[in-house]
Amino acid sequence: MFFSNCYNKDKRLFEATIISNILEILKEPPNDKNFVINKLRNFQVFYNSVSMFSVLINSVNEFKNKFPTDYEKFAYRLKLSIESLQEKKSNNLRAFEVLRYRYNHLLNSVILSGYCFSCNHTTPVLTSMYGYLQALVEYPKKESRSPSPKCNSQNGLTFE
Repeated sequence: MFFSNCYNKDKRLFEATIISNILEILKEPPNDKNFVINKLRNFQVFYNSVSMFSVLINSVNEFKNKFPTDYEKFAYRLKLSIESLQEKKSNNLRAFEVLRYRYNHLLNSVILSGYCFSCNHTTPVLTSMYGYLQALVEYPKKESRSPSPKCNSQNGLTFE
């Protein structure tokens, strides 16, 4: 779905990003076919491009409508992956895990670990999973910011 939506949106962008990367993988295949298969299986489809991200979100929504059970598995794995990375950064693991447990039923939300420079405290926060990913794509060199629930400082919490 994603590849077909990419192709339909912008054929040149599709050729420049998707096709060129696939050809790079297949260019000089090693003797081990599992190595090539694994590289293709882990092929990066998430680029720092707002237009590609919108295609990805449209594809995910299409996938959700056509295959709701498989979408739930996909979304839950994505949620766990993001939260696992955030867990490693958390300096307040207890609060992070409490919040994570409380909202584990919210499929499209993730717990992020933010650091407030105003009160020098790490605080976990519930946020939209796709909103977080979109912020990473739109502002790759900037830190995401949010109000701090601890000291009420606007834009106090910083997320990586």
